[in-house]
Amino acid sequence: MRNSVIVNKMLEYIDKVQGYIFGLVVHLDDKYKVDHPEIPWAKISGLRHHIVHDYEGIVASLIWDTIVNNLPELKKQLTSISN
Repeated sequence: MRNSVIVNKMLEYIDKVQGYIFGLVVHLDDKYKVDHPEIPWAKISGLRHHIVHDYEGIVASLIWDTIVNNLPELKKQLTSISN
């Protein structure tokens, strides 16, 4: 029972990451995205779209690679443009 609770929590956190990071990009003004071309807005939206609409085609290693290798750089980039 304990394992299923932990796994369910992990799934909940994954949903939150997807919602917070990938889902928010669509709410940004187009001009803001154009003004900050150093941020890979299209790739972020594309990954979200892939995750949401292609469950069977998702490669776990791609998601892990994105989390480990791309999110730290994205965090730096977003920090540099935040007010």
